Amino acid sequence: MMRRSIARYASNGPLYILYGSQTGTAETFARMLGPVAVQHNYDPVLCSLDDAIPLLTTNAHIAKPKAVVCICSTYGVGAFPLNAQKFAAAIEEGTLSKLKGTQFTVLGLGNSQLRHSFNAAAKTLDAAFERQGAQRISEAVLSCNMTQNHEKNFKNWSRVLWNVLGTAEGAKAGAKPPLTYDVPIVHGARADKQVLPWGFARGFVNRNFKLSKNVDATPENPHVGQLVLTVPIVEQIAKLNGRTATLTDNIMVYPKNSDATVARAMKRLGLERADLSVEVTPLPGSPSTFVDHRKMRIDTLLQRLPAFTAFPSRNLLAAMAAYCDDAAQKAALTDLAENVQPGNAYDAKIKGVWTVMDALEEFDKVNVTLPFVLSFVPHIQERAYSIARDNTDWKNDEFEIVYNVPVRRADGHEHRGLASSMLESLKTGDALMVRFQPSPTRVLPAHDRPLCIVALGSGIGAARALLHRRRIAMRSGSVKVAPCVLYYGHRKSDDALFLDELALLEKEGVCDVVKTASHETAGKFVTPMNSMTATIKDFLGNNGEICYCGLGGSVPRVVEDAFVKFGVDVAGMRASGRYHEEYFTADQDTEHRIARE
Repeated sequence: MMRRSIARYASNGPLYILYGSQTGTAETFARMLGPVAVQHNYDPVLCSLDDAIPLLTTNAHIAKPKAVVCICSTYGVGAFPLNAQKFAAAIEEGTLSKLKGTQFTVLGLGNSQLRHSFNAAAKTLDAAFERQGAQRISEAVLSCNMTQNHEKNFKNWSRVLWNVLGTAEGAKAGAKPPLTYDVPIVHGARADKQVLPWGFARGFVNRNFKLSKNVDATPENPHVGQLVLTVPIVEQIAKLNGRTATLTDNIMVYPKNSDATVARAMKRLGLERADLSVEVTPLPGSPSTFVDHRKMRIDTLLQRLPAFTAFPSRNLLAAMAAYCDDAAQKAALTDLAENVQPGNAYDAKIKGVWTVMDALEEFDKVNVTLPFVLSFVPHIQERAYSIARDNTDWKNDEFEIVYNVPVRRADGHEHRGLASSMLESLKTGDALMVRFQPSPTRVLPAHDRPLCIVALGSGIGAARALLHRRRIAMRSGSVKVAPCVLYYGHRKSDDALFLDELALLEKEGVCDVVKTASHETAGKFVTPMNSMTATIKDFLGNNGEICYCGLGGSVPRVVEDAFVKFGVDVAGMRASGRYHEEYFTADQDTEHRIARE
């Protein structure tokens, strides 16, 4: 939500920096442009595409922007990110009147292995801006995270942007970007009692237990947990969303830094009292956040906003170099930020799983302050989890999710995901910040059509919910339920989840289950698609549906190709809304380093 008005205009006027971001990458890139815009004497307005709608409609009190700079990812099967879907509708309807005659440029973030939907959102935006009469600064850049480097493409794209919009003053400003936050200590002031991200409410843990049988999580065998949340304030959440939560929702979880990470940050910042209150004051070039103008304890702020456990970007390292007075450390940081030759130091460090917190500690001569951290360190992003059980019989007040706990090990240290390690640590009665958000990638299959589900790994959670829903319909007798087959892939037999439930569902006639262990055949990687035969085309017939639940990246393409191989008209099924996908991205943040005994 856009909470700040445009208070003033610099001599070059407002520059809108808009993002559509699902996992935070596009937003992080947008934040990098804010300080540079200030250097070039613009008044940057940094917000999500949806929040920009009122700024771009007819309004005499808001000046027309000098230019609109847009960074947008594509989510799921060609969908817009959740914070850009209203904007997509508005620009198609032609209601954004201030775009006419305005300069614009688009950077798209996508995955070219998803051939039918590669950067679909960015392509749609680029064409729609032009139809509205906006003037293109440069051709849209469509970046691929599988075959290219998003950060390198961002740098090249932004270089063209400032070549067109830049000023002599900005060029003279040098490499030291301005801070976009002030964080003064407020002596004698009480901290606000509750500081929650917009739209979030408190859920409470009913049960949290490990599903996988492995004793010690490893990179090869991560833990898989099952969390059951009781949400006693579901009516309040329904008001926030305008409806009751359903199976098509994702549960959005807002993670936080661990106490150990906060302690490390306090030490690096030279702060001795965690109980002092500060007020977060946004400056030009900052995005709108839920902590703006809030009074918070220092430890609460460090816990809630900076993503200390993320990988440090080259742009962050460049900012660290700019704020470093030690010649040797400045040179090392500059090399990390700028050297992209094969075998460079940055790639070597990232391969070893190097975090923002590690970088801040290693380069101890950088002038790191609270304003620096909030201005340049990535912000924590919410995570989306599929609902893993049809909760109709629970009156929609209790929800289950299944989560992985990825583990990385390097140089005698262990690294765990920020969100997943937080979920793993929760105990009965603990509070968790959650909200419900419609999934942009899943539409529930019809009961009266044959259904083929492919579930890989913890994707069995989302598949399980679909099967529960199908069983409820079968038991009610209200509709004829067509046959269903589940192809379930897991690493090893003892890693398979919900086997007793699946056996019961099969016994009741809800579905047939085909299980495949990928790592039990020596020297051969096996997937559920290896068990599939040409009979799948006959099973689906003319009106059958397919649902894939599992890992994203290139995997959905592999699944799609398997169906195409057996003559299934996947393109036609997509066009008629009968091909569904609910895939996830692995938690790429890493927890603080833990020395191994």
